[in-house]
Amino acid sequence: MTSKDRRFFAFRNRFLFTAVFAALSAIAFCQTAPLQPQQQNSPAAAWETAAGGKQQFEVASLRLSPPDTPMRTNFGLDSFEDTGQLHGIFSANVFLKGYVEFAYKLLEFPDQESALEDSMPQWSRETPIAIEARASGEPTKDQMRLMMQSLLQDRLKLKMRVDTRELPVYALVLVEPGKLGPGLQRRLSGTNCIDRSSPALGPTATDEPPGFCGDASWSGGGKMHIRMLNATMKHFAEVLTEIGAAQGDTGGRLIVDETGLTGRFDLHLACSPQKNITAETGSEGQTAIEAMKTQLGLKLVKRTAPVPLYVIEHVERPSEN
Repeated sequence: MTSKDRRFFAFRNRFLFTAVFAALSAIAFCQTAPLQPQQQNSPAAAWETAAGGKQQFEVASLRLSPPDTPMRTNFGLDSFEDTGQLHGIFSANVFLKGYVEFAYKLLEFPDQESALEDSMPQWSRETPIAIEARASGEPTKDQMRLMMQSLLQDRLKLKMRVDTRELPVYALVLVEPGKLGPGLQRRLSGTNCIDRSSPALGPTATDEPPGFCGDASWSGGGKMHIRMLNATMKHFAEVLTEIGAAQGDTGGRLIVDETGLTGRFDLHLACSPQKNITAETGSEGQTAIEAMKTQLGLKLVKRTAPVPLYVIEHVERPSEN
């Protein structure tokens, strides 16, 4: 299986199938050139500040699992926004890489995947870790990420570092200045949507879009649908990074927002569920990157930019007990 195939199945499992298979995709990685970075300690990202800064679980257990223990999670350990109520419960058995990607909200693109994988000790690639944790109240997914950071730092003495490299990227821009496609609309003040009663654990097979807030995907009429409510263009660019890597359109490059569009938006994109599709007439035969030109009025252009890559500077193996 090629690295492009691995990225496709990793994305499909994360975004379309169950959170169990999403956790399995956390062990996939790609090779890249050696880093020649500008190094700095892991800074606070904007989402961390918005979520309230350092937080902790009320109670948590962390232990090594036998190598053949099935992978599982009670919600997707991905970078996507999910409005489902988590009820403060975290339950998973995955490899360390999956927890780190969740805790630091890392995107899966080849340069980041390789930087993280290359910095991991051998034991962390072979032995999964079971974590059972509970938080008080109704923390958001981002707040649960901050709690996971604290848990890994406390129990495994995890220390992260950011290495910045000048890399080829794609910039997300408007096809025509000032013009949005029919599938991209500004979020109207006072517009409501329904909160999920639980996190997304799989796709919805229906011809009608789900009625809940946040990011959603469903299949219908032979198409894959991606619907985001109340989203920023920055977040859409993050989602496109993983879609493009999965469907083979972007060479695995990071996608950054240069639309100049501020505020919040609702969008709906219909595309082929397959990778490497030759563009046909109509969106059902096009990848997401191709289809968004007509449906959203957005396209990609090549750029170079400084890209922060997260690596593990230090981590300790947990005890066997």
